Amino acid sequence: MYILAISGRVTYPLIYVSPAGSISVILSHAVIIEMSIDRCVRVVCHDNFAAFINGRGTASCILHKKARMLHTRDMVYTKFSSTNDRLAVIGDEGILFSMSHLNEAYLVSSHIKGPSAVSLETLDFSSGHLENDFSIRLFYHEAQTGTQVLLH
Repeated sequence: MYILAISGRVTYPLIYVSPAGSISVILSHAVIIEMSIDRCVRVVCHDNFAAFINGRGTASCILHKKARMLHTRDMVYTKFSSTNDRLAVIGDEGILFSMSHLNEAYLVSSHIKGPSAVSLETLDFSSGHLENDFSIRLFYHEAQTGTQVLLH
């Protein structure tokens, strides 16, 4: 949807309050900031990056062509893209890391002396959840939106 000024040109910024209760500030044709009343924020620069953080600081993500990071309450998932993708999961038990051309992942932990090799067959170390733009799904999962929010 475009809003035209009298001159026939789009005038930025545009502000849109959705029926779901989110607020979008469109700064240009490719830059959008989405917010919710509970301070969740998603910033999108189309074809460049997207970032999200919830108002409690317990979930966030950054999406870029060369790197993807997802932070949940307990874990941080990362994927760095190049010739061989580098994958890492950071959690309470330590850091699990691998590269796309390897058959094993390696765990570094304060509970184990030295790195420990783990077969990828025994792990779900796939980065499938890091492939798509999950920032919008995370925004609407974490944000307080909907008619129940608008009615109060």
